[in-house]
Amino acid sequence: PLISVIVPSFNKEENIIKSIRSIQNQSFKNIEIIIVDDCSSLKSIMIYKTLLKSDPRIRLFIHFKNMGVWRARLDGFLYSRGKYVITLDPDDLYEDNYVLEDLYNIMEKYQLDSVKMLFRLFDDYNKIDQSRLPFNINYKFTEIVDNTKISEYNSKNLNWGFGVIWNRLTRSDILTKSLYSLSDNVLNAYKNYCDDQWWNRLADKYSKNFLTIKRFGYLYYQAKDGLRIVKMGTDE
Repeated sequence: PLISVIVPSFNKEENIIKSIRSIQNQSFKNIEIIIVDDCSSLKSIMIYKTLLKSDPRIRLFIHFKNMGVWRARLDGFLYSRGKYVITLDPDDLYEDNYVLEDLYNIMEKYQLDSVKMLFRLFDDYNKIDQSRLPFNINYKFTEIVDNTKISEYNSKNLNWGFGVIWNRLTRSDILTKSLYSLSDNVLNAYKNYCDDQWWNRLADKYSKNFLTIKRFGYLYYQAKDGLRIVKMGTDE
């Protein structure tokens, strides 16, 4: 089955090549890489076109006015053709070359609607090995959470680390169901605020089950002045 990797981007020409390379190097090869540019500079567009020539799996869509990351992510999903969908921000990286393969194998083995992975924070591309964990791992992450336990699980674990969409691989039909449930009032209120969190909550709501695995797979870039450490179960 095809995995769609959505990359919403706005003027990230310094780092997006690194992000795209980390996708291209995945051992799971049946992917499409969907770059949705949110009205970036001409320099960014030229970089995208260079990437397009390097890999037929890359697809590029361009907004002719700036609409925000939520819309770029949404359009990426609407353009996607995969059975499974995952999103990678344009300055983030995958931990290694086996992330997508591992997530896919777990999804298929246990017939899951989605699987979430752990992630690390980094602030220097040359010192990734020194990156920090964003929380203490205090809970069991190997238990499949079904729809009777999702609310209980979320009340314990759904801080900013596990309340985001980008560290999970999700079935596309689950995301379709969740997006149909969005009302105009909700979208207008939250579309420019923490879109990765409301995407995640919708995915949880319409999933019959999911699994969070004790496997670091996502490297989340944040500038030094923006780093903060989050303990599991708190937002401090």
